[in-house]
Amino acid sequence: MPKKGQEKKPHIFVFSGENSFAVEEKVVFWRNEFVKKYGSNGVYACDGAGMQDANSFPAQLKNLMRSASLFGGSKLSVIKNIEKLPENVSEMLLSYIPVTAPSHFLVFTIGKIDKRKELFKTLQKYEKNGTLVIEEFKTPRDSQLAQWVQNRFAKKGYAIMPEVAAFFLDHLGQNGSHTFEAPDMMRIASEISKLCSYLNEKEVTQDAIDTITSGEPSGKIFDLSDAILAGNLKNALSISHTLVSQQRGAIKQSLLGLLGYLTKEMRGLAILRGALETHNTDASEKLLDWSPQRVWIAKKKIHSRSFDQLLSIYKMLIYSEWDLKRSSLNPQALFDTLLYRLTAIH
Repeated sequence: MPKKGQEKKPHIFVFSGENSFAVEEKVVFWRNEFVKKYGSNGVYACDGAGMQDANSFPAQLKNLMRSASLFGGSKLSVIKNIEKLPENVSEMLLSYIPVTAPSHFLVFTIGKIDKRKELFKTLQKYEKNGTLVIEEFKTPRDSQLAQWVQNRFAKKGYAIMPEVAAFFLDHLGQNGSHTFEAPDMMRIASEISKLCSYLNEKEVTQDAIDTITSGEPSGKIFDLSDAILAGNLKNALSISHTLVSQQRGAIKQSLLGLLGYLTKEMRGLAILRGALETHNTDASEKLLDWSPQRVWIAKKKIHSRSFDQLLSIYKMLIYSEWDLKRSSLNPQALFDTLLYRLTAIH
C-alpha cells in the first residue's frame, strides 16, 4: 500500500475509442517501453474476440492476475477487445482487477465504450478509486486531421504546408469533410511513412504526393520499380508516362524527380541484397532506416535479383541523371531509352 500522503499509482489502463489505429499505437508503445525496462519474458497477450467461454481464457494469464505476490517480477498483460468477451468471462476478468499485483501492468483495449453496459460502469468505478486509467481515442476530422498529418510528418523530420496536407488527404480520399465515414488512420499513416522513405527533400510537395502515394491503384513509383525488376518494358513505359502526365511542372523536371525516386529506391534494394548475400541484414536495415514492413516487401521484390544486377541498375540511374540534365534531346525519349536498358539487365 502507498504510504500516507503518497498518491496511489494505477497499474491498469484501458485504451478505448473509435480510433483503433491510435489505440494500437498506444499498445505498441507500452509494450516497447516495458521490454526496454524489464525484458520480453514478462509480456503476455490475448484477444477477447476469439474467446467463447471461460475455458478459452489463457490459464497462465488467469493465474498471474489472481496472484498478488510482490516478488514475481514485473509483468505486462495486454487483453484486446474486452467488449467482445462473453459475459461470464468479462465478469471473471473484472473480478481479478482488485487482486492483481501492482507490479503486473494490465492493458485492456476496447472499441467505443457503451456507457449503458455493466462493463463500463465497473471500469468507471475502478477509475474513480484510482485503480485504473481510462483513455479514449477519438478519430481526428477536418482541421484536426490536417493538423495530425502535419504533426506526424514533423515527428519524422519533414515539413508540410497546411494546404499540401489538405491536398494529401484529398488525394487519398480521406478528407473527413467529404464523407460520413471515419478517416482510415492506418492508411494515412502508412502513406506518410511511404512518403518519408522516398522523399529527396525535407519538405513534402504536391508533386511528391502525386508520384509516391497510392491515390489510385496503379501508376505509382512502386509499380515502376516492380516493372523494371521484372524486366517488363511495356509496363514500365506505360507507368512512367502516366506518372509524368500527373505532374504539374515541365516534363524534364518531372522526369528528373522520377529518376531521383528510382535511384533512391534501387540504392536501398542493392544495399539490402548485398546484406542478404553476406548475412548482415541487421546492419543494412539500420543504415536504410526502413520500417520492418518495408524491409519485408523489399526482400520479396529482390529475391530473383543478384547484388550485381541491382548495382548495375543503380549505377545506370546515376549516370542517366547527368545525361537527362544536359541533353537537348526529347527528355521523354531519353527516359524511354533508359527504361529499355534497365529492363534488359538480367
